[in-house]
Amino acid sequence: MTQLLHIFAKDARRLRLEILLSLIVLVFLTWTEWKRSSPGEVPTWYEVAPLVAIALVWAFMIVRLIQSEALVGDRQFWITRPYIWYQLLASKAFFVCVCVAVPLVISQLTLLILANVNITNNISGIMSGVAGAMLVIALPAIALATITPTLARWIMYLLGAILLMGGMAWLDSKIPNSHVPNSGDVSDNLQALSFLILGASGICLRYAKRHSPLGAVLIIASIVSIPLIMVALPYRAIIGQTFPLLNAAQIPFKTLAQPHGQLVAKGVGKDDDTLSVDIPVQISQIPIGKLIRVEGVMLSADGIWQSEWAPSYASLVAESGNLNLGAPIQRTAYNQLKSEPHEFLASLALSELSDGKRQRIMARQSFDVPEIGPCWLTDDNGLGNDIACRTTHSSPPLMMATMNSSESTCQGGRSAPYAEEKVSRSLISDSSSEGPFSPLGLSRFYVGPICPGTPITFSTPTLTRQYRIELPLGRLRLKEQQNSFMFGLRDYRIAVPAKKLSAP
Repeated sequence: MTQLLHIFAKDARRLRLEILLSLIVLVFLTWTEWKRSSPGEVPTWYEVAPLVAIALVWAFMIVRLIQSEALVGDRQFWITRPYIWYQLLASKAFFVCVCVAVPLVISQLTLLILANVNITNNISGIMSGVAGAMLVIALPAIALATITPTLARWIMYLLGAILLMGGMAWLDSKIPNSHVPNSGDVSDNLQALSFLILGASGICLRYAKRHSPLGAVLIIASIVSIPLIMVALPYRAIIGQTFPLLNAAQIPFKTLAQPHGQLVAKGVGKDDDTLSVDIPVQISQIPIGKLIRVEGVMLSADGIWQSEWAPSYASLVAESGNLNLGAPIQRTAYNQLKSEPHEFLASLALSELSDGKRQRIMARQSFDVPEIGPCWLTDDNGLGNDIACRTTHSSPPLMMATMNSSESTCQGGRSAPYAEEKVSRSLISDSSSEGPFSPLGLSRFYVGPICPGTPITFSTPTLTRQYRIELPLGRLRLKEQQNSFMFGLRDYRIAVPAKKLSAP
């Protein structure tokens, strides 16, 4: 223990400027996270620049820390000292905890104090957020530093890792079935677990046995395992297990397909490799207090062709509604199927929600919503007031705002009441609203223009169950329809005053 503290004290003296710089950047990050969680327009660079800066400063400080007793090369003067390898490794880990993790925890606690939020209810969220930051920033920096002798070599490896991450992001966009809810979560968790176990094992071996190549192999394997898991995971089987099939008698509502004799496959140009098939569906007679959300769509024809699962961004359905869903079809499959009619079948992956804890609140310029947090009316997009609420880790995972247009208090102009009565709902997940280094988030509800005095119903739906239904569409023919953006561009040019189009 004494040796650990001596090494830590030596590193703290040597890296005092790096520590000071990291604290300055963290203060700036804390300020920008507070601004981001407050109403009002925040410049985009306020959100991006501090995150990039803190990641680079932490990574630079960590590589300087590890390479002060380099594990690679012929200059390991420290091995002639009575250093015990696990004491040396523990001192480096202790430094990262004290100089990176602890200041980040203090930053998050400061944000909660400024927001006047109960800290106890958010401790678990803060710990998970800090652990995620260490996994994403500290562990890769340490792993690369243990297999590189100098900072220049580390930067070369880092650039390679950045290119690899870009390739993995591209690969993730191309992997079928991976973006339907739950399947992506399973993939992310397995990737994180594999990277943590293999990376940490490789780092330990590098300190225990410097000349053993196994540690470097494990570190490289931790990186390679991420795309392997992304490609090899059986997403279709995960979706099938997450959304079990219901027969017609078990479906708690009525569905009606309205394809009108044909299915339209849309694309931007004639050479598109993938088209999107429109599937018009009507859902009705939903039980009172229940909400239906379409999570994924799959289309098949005569049992000879089946599309991949596509995520759905359709509206939330409460009483009844018409949805226009989309399923992907490859150009080659379209060319094979378009010549004659086929029996089409649509599979829908659905989430059933129970709408509970409703509370009716009159909107004001600023007001509080119990269990959600302080809220404001904002007009950041210039299209009318929306509702922005500051949320935390302890906020409900699902939150919904509902407005009846007949009760709107807006008068005249773009905020005039709707010609017909309309109920608008906005369901959001709080987990997506928080920053990576902040316990605070700004969740926005889009239910149409809102003015002070308009009654809004807030609720916190809970997930009841998830299931899959199959909807016969009938014997239909495929027809392609291309979307053209030039028509809209020409319309826009006609709308611009002539004096702005004239030559100077």
